[in-house]
Amino acid sequence: MQVFGTNAGSFTSLAGVSFPASALKSHALTLINGWKTEGHGCNCGNPAWSLSGGVVSLSGVLEQPGGGNSEFAVLPKAARPKHYMWIEAITEGGTIGGVEIKPNGVMIAYNNTPAYAQAFTSLAGISYPVNS
Repeated sequence: MQVFGTNAGSFTSLAGVSFPASALKSHALTLINGWKTEGHGCNCGNPAWSLSGGVVSLSGVLEQPGGGNSEFAVLPKAARPKHYMWIEAITEGGTIGGVEIKPNGVMIAYNNTPAYAQAFTSLAGISYPVNS
């Protein structure tokens, strides 16, 4: 585990940190619109989802080298929320962007600077109750 940021040495909260247990079966996300597994050598894992106890957990890192469409995957029905969800995510350079998940399963990566989301979006730590 690593922490980063100007004040990380003074205070770092682990509240809200979550990730699926390694023994939990994960399912690869089928990436669309030119998105691919992040290739900068962070060894962060391929984009995937898992379901345990009614909670969906996402993992992995992705990028879209060519830019363009922000839609990167479509979740299967078993992992879709009932409502639109906007969840914070780490993007390029440690900036905060997000992942939008629509009720139809469409997933979108975003940042105020779109190039940051396209260069690096982490799904690590994103979890939500299924059908939320």
